[in-house]
Amino acid sequence: MITDIITPRDYVIILQTARIRPSPYHVKVVKHDEILKLNGSYFLSIKPGKKAGDPTVHDLRALQFSSDGKVHYKLSFSENSAWEALPQRVQVPMEWIRMFPRALPIKERKFQDL
Repeated sequence: MITDIITPRDYVIILQTARIRPSPYHVKVVKHDEILKLNGSYFLSIKPGKKAGDPTVHDLRALQFSSDGKVHYKLSFSENSAWEALPQRVQVPMEWIRMFPRALPIKERKFQDL
């Protein structure tokens, strides 16, 4: 087992070997072009229902933002519960844009130490 973390790859190895049962953790390495942010739009409300008796914000257990701008919610932590579309009440349509247009540069001195 690795005890020292020298490179970012060491984090991946430690996380993958952290558990054997019921199954090892799956680690997805994310690159700079996969990190997205919203264009500044926002929700006026994340209340999943519109009328009395419908679920409220306090009933939400999970929110899922997809890359196509849609938001889904769950009312249960169960993996078997279904994701439902959140009624969107936004002023500006949600759009995902890249957080980093290119990889962050590494200074020459630091690059030599790698």
